[in-house]
Amino acid sequence: MSETSGQMVGIERSLVLSESRHSSGTDIATVRQSRDGDLVLYCTTSGYAVMMMIGEDVREYRRWCTVAADDVPRLVGDPATALEAVRDAVVVADDGNPGTNESAKIEARFAEWLRAREVPFTSRTEDYEG
Repeated sequence: MSETSGQMVGIERSLVLSESRHSSGTDIATVRQSRDGDLVLYCTTSGYAVMMMIGEDVREYRRWCTVAADDVPRLVGDPATALEAVRDAVVVADDGNPGTNESAKIEARFAEWLRAREVPFTSRTEDYEG
């Protein structure tokens, strides 16, 4: 944070919300705050299940949900606390089925949280065939 402007300056921060690695693949959800202040939930799922659901050539399914920097204060007040606020809002300690597509659950809770606060966001998906 700049001491004079109160804006994020030149540092990208991130926080891993969920990470599961097992024999059939990997599932990760990370929230980032970019240098310009955008808040981005990035989820990636890879492995056998992705190949079976999307296609044999697909190695990874990637999803992004982005809140523009101008809207972050509406969501959390102080942009410096954005990552922790997202974690507190979307991570469930134990939902009875840990490690099973947790990033999709976090993504759904994130979108629900944003809609409940009427904060606009954009979504994007990508099937990676690496």
